[in-house]
Amino acid sequence: MLTIPKDLIEKYKHYLDILCQWNNRINLVADSHNLEHLWQRHIIDCYRLVDIKQDRYINHLTENVTSSCIDMGAGAGFPGIVLAIALPETRFYLIDSHHKKTAFLHNVCLHLNLRNVVIMNNRIEKTAPFFANKASMCIVARALASLDTLLSYCALIGNEHTPIFFLKSRHNIKIEIEQAMQSWQFVYEIIDNPQWQKSGYGIVLMIKFVCKRRNELCI
Repeated sequence: MLTIPKDLIEKYKHYLDILCQWNNRINLVADSHNLEHLWQRHIIDCYRLVDIKQDRYINHLTENVTSSCIDMGAGAGFPGIVLAIALPETRFYLIDSHHKKTAFLHNVCLHLNLRNVVIMNNRIEKTAPFFANKASMCIVARALASLDTLLSYCALIGNEHTPIFFLKSRHNIKIEIEQAMQSWQFVYEIIDNPQWQKSGYGIVLMIKFVCKRRNELCI
């Protein structure tokens, strides 16, 4: 079972309060009136990235103060805001092309005093020049696109040392990987455990060393 520190729980509750208020005006998430659903479906689901095998994630993010993480298609802040609250020493870049959603994210950061978050209101491919020479970073995404499309975005903003973490449904994940491998070469690991399966959560797909098959250009 996940154990979240009490100080983080209070911050996450405040985050959900803001989310519910904004959801009355713009469509951020479904069923926003059920706080228990929001907690389990979004907070706990995303917090798994903090909890999984620390030598592959936490140590990478906290090994130095310049480490950073990109959340592609940040939406309502899952997983970017959840991670930024838990990892205050890491800088998070939250990318989303929808102005109303980035306005919401700015509001969350203001109310929660999240100084480690940069909101980028733009299409993912348009941000590539900004990330061209940045080191010690990882990429995350949740409920954004097919694996093939996600890897095309990562090829634009990442490099050969960029760890990639996708929160994905466990249904048809093997088929999705096989389809992506028709266009891409990559090393991957499906991170899962019986408790996640019992609770109805998806898997975490960890990827590295991505190469486009046609020209074998590694990111």
